[in-house]
Amino acid sequence: MLVLLAGCIHQYPDDGQAADVTLRVQLLPERELILLPPITKGGAAVLPEGCLPRVTVEARPADGSGAEVVRTVTALSAEEWSQPLITLPVPLKLKAVPYRFTVWADYTRGASLPDTYYNTENFRSVSHTLPYEEDYLRREAFFGNASADLAGEEWRDGIQITVKRPLAHYRIVATDVQEFLNKQQANGRPGAGEYEVNIIYAYFLVTHLDAVTGQPLNSGAGFSYTRSINLSEDMTECELAADYILADEQGSGVTVTVEVREKGVGKAVLSRSSGLEIPYRRGHTTTVTGRFLTAGSGGGGGSSSGGIDIGIDGDYDGEINIDARN
Repeated sequence: MLVLLAGCIHQYPDDGQAADVTLRVQLLPERELILLPPITKGGAAVLPEGCLPRVTVEARPADGSGAEVVRTVTALSAEEWSQPLITLPVPLKLKAVPYRFTVWADYTRGASLPDTYYNTENFRSVSHTLPYEEDYLRREAFFGNASADLAGEEWRDGIQITVKRPLAHYRIVATDVQEFLNKQQANGRPGAGEYEVNIIYAYFLVTHLDAVTGQPLNSGAGFSYTRSINLSEDMTECELAADYILADEQGSGVTVTVEVREKGVGKAVLSRSSGLEIPYRRGHTTTVTGRFLTAGSGGGGGSSSGGIDIGIDGDYDGEINIDARN
């Protein structure tokens, strides 16, 4: 996503006081992560139901003088967000001095454009809101930074900011759907239908990001999410889980447990894979494939804490493919 800040021409007062400046922000969304697998969402804009895109622009003096940080929040319609080039006015009250601009774009709910999925009151420490949002698409976000001297003239032709996701993306894909359905039917269960998948993060998950430097900050424990899957007799593979993780360019890894449960009362554990290590890197997709539906199933019921063996195929450039063989 490319952000172009182009300012309307104003005459700054001689006394160095702030003046009203309207910046024209142009967003050119890069909606795909690097080398996304073909079965994930494509390049078209995907607006989560009930969500409103918002863009927050913050200006801080480049000299770090501690002067007041100025910001404004602008809402976009679903139609605007779906355009290949998005233009919106951003009014700010600024002085004729060098500034550093920070842009953060995410989703919100409510006419007052409140923080919904991220706490953005402090751009030096943007964090997940709690409880952890289980629909990862709602936690999609973009950020970027640029500097400009408003005492000069060059900024009037536009300030370009490259804006990208501060996120890594992963997918967990099961390749043993038919084996799982057969096993459930053999144990007197319906087989095809809805099931519940629970992803539990072991150890720590990055929770904060400095949007000015782009560096992840704090981490926390105790995160998990649940999603429903619908298995049919004609399926061979199924995406069990997917998530966005705050990340940097160097990459890191998380360890998760994957539980598949019955829907409804009781929610018996039908399979359990623990100790699944997922490497990740900002702007990249990690796809993990394996026999997760029958892993640790012990004949179709109960649970097992046994880990799985992982073989890593491919490099760390773009898509990261992991084949988990039991």
